[in-house]
Formats: sequence, structure tokens, C-alpha cells
Amino acid sequence: IHYHFQHSPQGHALVFGDDQTVFPTLAPVAYQQDTGLVADVPVIKRFGLRLATRTSRTTRRDYDFTKPRIQLESDADSGAAPDLEDYDYPARFSDRARGKHLATRALERHRSDYRLAEGRSDQPSLVSGHFLSLTEHANPAWNDLWLLTEIIHEGKQPQVLEEVISSDVTDLKDD
Repeated sequence: IHYHFQHSPQGHALVFGDDQTVFPTLAPVAYQQDTGLVADVPVIKRFGLRLATRTSRTTRRDYDFTKPRIQLESDADSGAAPDLEDYDYPARFSDRARGKHLATRALERHRSDYRLAEGRSDQPSLVSGHFLSLTEHANPAWNDLWLLTEIIHEGKQPQVLEEVISSDVTDLKDD
């Protein structure tokens, strides 16, 4: 289950969902490595990917004393390496379909953040809860559709400082 906000002149809405169909897609944004120069259009200046080891298989097992011959065991496997299992007994279910559902949901929870990317941009239209298509990255595998889960917009207006202005006058930064 996830949530995001939709903002409009008519009002703001909090949207809850349990699948990806509610995520709007933003216009594609090109990657241009940060050279210190200002790009002609807003771009992604930094992009890094973190991979983490996560459970790749879940097994849920239970026992029904009214039907002792029935083996209540369900599993879900992502096929990812290394083969790491999350085993739960008693899993508190009485039929195999419910056990399969519990095993699948547990695996989805474990695998939800094994691959996280972080970046930096001067693109002001980035909004969490939206898909972003990254283009023109040197690593073709990263030119993909990414779900934005956290955006930090930061801006500075050095003109108001007049005489006390420092050399750190970046106009807009999005993390």
C-alpha cells in the first residue's frame, strides 16, 4: 500500500493505492553528467544505484489439528541470487490459497527496496508518486522507468541578500 499527493488549483488530494496503475508518468528527463556548467534544459545531473541483498524466497507453514494429514505449506520464489529464505511457522492460515497469498506478500515486502537509485537534478517538475523515464544515461540498463519515492526541492534566491551574498548561489537543486 502506498500514498502520494495530487496538487491542483482546485485542491489537493491524498491518493492511496495498492498497485502501480495510479502512478502518473512524467515526461522523460535526460541524464547529463554534472560538469559544473548549466545545461540548456533541466536534466538529471547525478544518478547512482544501490543494490542490497534481500530474501529471495519465502515459505509459510502451518498445522491444522482438525486435518493433521494435510500439509499446509506455501512458498514464493523470486529466482534471485543468493538463495535466502524467510521461513515462518506457524503462519496462521488454514488453507493453501491463503498461505500462498501470505508467502507472496511477504516476498514482495522483502524485495521492494533491493534496488534503490538516488540522483540530483535541476528539474522542477519532479514529484514523488510519479514514474520518471530516464534517458541518455551511459549505462543503458538505467535508461528505464523509475518510481520517484522521495523528492527534496531546494532553491535559493541570492538577489535578496544584496551585499552579503556568498559564492554558493545554486538556483535549484532536486534530490
